[in-house]
Amino acid sequence: MNIKPITLLLIVANVGVAFWMLIKFGSMTDTNMLLQNGAMYAPVATWSTFVTANFIHIGLPHLISNMISLYIFGNIVENFVGWWRYIIIYMVSAIAGTTAVYFFNPNVVTAGASTAIFGLMGAMAVLVVKYGNLMREYSLWLLLVMGYNLYQTFTQPGISIPGHIGGLIAGILVTTALMWGLEVTQE
Repeated sequence: MNIKPITLLLIVANVGVAFWMLIKFGSMTDTNMLLQNGAMYAPVATWSTFVTANFIHIGLPHLISNMISLYIFGNIVENFVGWWRYIIIYMVSAIAGTTAVYFFNPNVVTAGASTAIFGLMGAMAVLVVKYGNLMREYSLWLLLVMGYNLYQTFTQPGISIPGHIGGLIAGILVTTALMWGLEVTQE
C-alpha cells in the first residue's frame, strides 16, 4: 500500500515531535516535560493543548503502535474521502477526544494520536455502512480491529477511555456530515 500524502505528513509530524523531545529533554515519559510541551492535563491546559496533546506520545511503544495504526487507517480513509475531508475528520476527532478528556478525565495526563485514530475507525465504520459495495474488503477486518481496540480501551490500565470514545464519536459524526450525501465510484 502506498502511503498517502497527508497520512505521511501526520506520521512525520508525530515522529518529529517524539525525536525533538528525546533530543531536547532526553525523555518522552517525564510528566513535567510532557506538561511543558502540551500533553493534556485539564488543570493547566491552554487552548493549544487540545491540538498539541495529539502529537505527543508517552514513550516509543506508544508512538510506534499509534503510527502503525495511523498508517493503516489513515491510508484507507484518506484514499477514500480525499485529502481535505481527511484533514477535517482527523483534526476534529483529535480535538473532540482531547475535549472529552478535559471534561471527563481532567486529573490525568494524557497524550497521543489515538483520539484521532479512533476517529478514523469511526470514519471507516460510516464508509463501510454507506459504501459497503466499495468497502467490502474492509468490513470484517474493521469489525475485528474496532472490537479489539474498544476491548483494550475498557480493560487495559492507562488508556484514555474518554479520549478514545470522544474521537470515535466525532469521527462517526464528521464523516456522516461530510460523506453521507455523496456518491462515490471505484476508480
